[in-house]
Amino acid sequence: MSFKWQESMSVGISVVDDDHKKLIAMIEQFRGLVDTLNEKSEKEAAIELDQVFYLLHDFTKTHFRREEMIMKALKYPDVKRHVVLHQELIKQLMTAYGKFKEERTKGNLQGPINELATLLNQWIVNHILQEDLQLKRMKKPTA
Repeated sequence: MSFKWQESMSVGISVVDDDHKKLIAMIEQFRGLVDTLNEKSEKEAAIELDQVFYLLHDFTKTHFRREEMIMKALKYPDVKRHVVLHQELIKQLMTAYGKFKEERTKGNLQGPINELATLLNQWIVNHILQEDLQLKRMKKPTA
């Protein structure tokens, strides 16, 4: 399943929307890489996938910190639950990465790739398009 940024995905906070746009672009980059895996050597594919995992993990942690700070500033009523959701997503990403590292030594990239693709789809559908959109209802501070 492919995703493209749409205004209906906007939470009404430009920095969060910009992060979500970047996350969606990174996910699409992952999908593009997956589509070209058969054209690469196993080693080259593993290196590129490793880089994507690293970038996703690094940016995700930064985005989650930023989003949580904004939620606290807005006195978002469900911020504690949202922080737990973020922690769970990071844990799922790291679990998928651990499986990737383990399986690549066996020459099996397809299983971890499918798992990550499923995780990323669920992340967009369940987290960004449902959980994060709840920010839209919060009163934004005026400049």
